[in-house]
Amino acid sequence: MLIKELKESIENGTKESTIPNELIEVFNDELPEGLKYVQVDSSHLSIDMNKTKQTYLVDEEANKEWFEKYKDYIKKPVDVLEIARLTQTTLKIKAKQIQFNNEEIDPSLIVRNVYSNEKIKFEQYIRPQELPSICLKFSDQRDDSVNIDLHLQMQPCDNIEQYVYSNIEQKEVIDITMVLASRFSRSGSNKYSLNFTINDKNASDMKEVLKAYKLYDALLNKRLAINDILFDYSNEDDKEKRESINLNLQLYKKICEIEKLFDVHFDPAIETAAEDFSYINELYACLIDKKPYLRNKIVKSIPITKSQYEMMNCKDKGNHEFALSTNGTLKLTLFGCDLKVYYIEIFTPMKIKEVQEKDADNVVVFFDVVKENYKSICMMYLNQDEMDKKIMEKDFIENIIKLAD
Repeated sequence: MLIKELKESIENGTKESTIPNELIEVFNDELPEGLKYVQVDSSHLSIDMNKTKQTYLVDEEANKEWFEKYKDYIKKPVDVLEIARLTQTTLKIKAKQIQFNNEEIDPSLIVRNVYSNEKIKFEQYIRPQELPSICLKFSDQRDDSVNIDLHLQMQPCDNIEQYVYSNIEQKEVIDITMVLASRFSRSGSNKYSLNFTINDKNASDMKEVLKAYKLYDALLNKRLAINDILFDYSNEDDKEKRESINLNLQLYKKICEIEKLFDVHFDPAIETAAEDFSYINELYACLIDKKPYLRNKIVKSIPITKSQYEMMNCKDKGNHEFALSTNGTLKLTLFGCDLKVYYIEIFTPMKIKEVQEKDADNVVVFFDVVKENYKSICMMYLNQDEMDKKIMEKDFIENIIKLAD
């Protein structure tokens, strides 16, 4: 039966998926008692290496370029494995000795072809251990409620004098790269660097963006703690960065207040037109601080009816200085939310330069601006009733101007 099966397997080009047990036993007889072959594929067997004691050497010749690159760092055998781990390099190895029950095994017996006497050449490699991940708590020592847990992964690095950690998740609002000196470092420094970047588009809400800027502010002002240990920030001369982070911190504080006031959910990932974005400071000043906002806006002309012009009631309109008031509705979209506010706008002091008749009922009034004292003032309201009530006040223009001073 055995010879027949062997003959049929050879004739079929080793198409059989299972090697007969009788044939495997023939090869087992060549091994020390207690050690057996296991089937690898339809024509090959391999010793059950888990039952053997093995001694391997890293093949320096096969890994010549790698050894040349790191030769100055390799002082003992354990350094080879550690550098391979840091660089995540798979190295070719060769067996020095394989034993079973203190009996040495010929390497040519490790893998066999059951249908051929040819020696099987095979290569062995050692894969490095995976690099570790860590979880770090970043917090503001002045306010521990401002904190975030970041999961960092150690990254493969050709420069083995440093350990590099960065975010495991690439879609986080805070992107961290941390660089520490490794045991191979020749600088002798125990300091580590921290690259802190805010990606507001990755945040789930505005509160998360605000928290990120609070932590960045804590970093720049030496209040940032990592796992409750104060981080020593030393780049004190970075004035532009400090100013930029502070401006963004104040901006997102205002955005969160506006979001709360309108009872909406701003989505940080949605782009806001620059024109609409520019209204954030005005909205905050008028609706939160209840103070008019000074604009850099000049009115050169307005179309009005003749009756409106007569109501200006100026004896000498060419020389008389006065305050011009307009009102209306402002619609804008911030971070995917449509908002609507009502406004009163005041321009003062103004002088009429000339009046051109447009038709029988309408004129266009052109103005000269008194630049030395000129102000463009805007006050916003959440609803029309509130705005109308203000307009009904006897001296509403003067009152708004006083609030702006």
